[in-house]
Amino acid sequence: MAALEQIGTPANKKWIAQRVAVLLAHYFIVDGHPAVMEAVAADWIRELEGYPEWAIEAACEWWLSRYNPKCHQKPLPGAISSRAHIDSAMISAAKSLCQFFERYGNNPPAFLR
Repeated sequence: MAALEQIGTPANKKWIAQRVAVLLAHYFIVDGHPAVMEAVAADWIRELEGYPEWAIEAACEWWLSRYNPKCHQKPLPGAISSRAHIDSAMISAAKSLCQFFERYGNNPPAFLR
């Protein structure tokens, strides 16, 4: 569980904002008003908050790769969070398995035997 907590630690807001800025720098960016840019950053942070750095990084790398049929399009926050969700789903599954083992050990309930 300790290892799962470590790899599942959510990224901090500053890291998310920096990673998104790098991702979006690959695409045309309008030099907008600072307040608008801050609001856009807040949208991205709100969408990606809760995911670990490695899952966000993997989602950004996937978006830019040849394996993404939409790589030529500018991503929206939901597209990156969808991929981060897929990539980090293994953490939830592993936590559930650890909790099951902590509860039952080598003696699972009769209905599972």
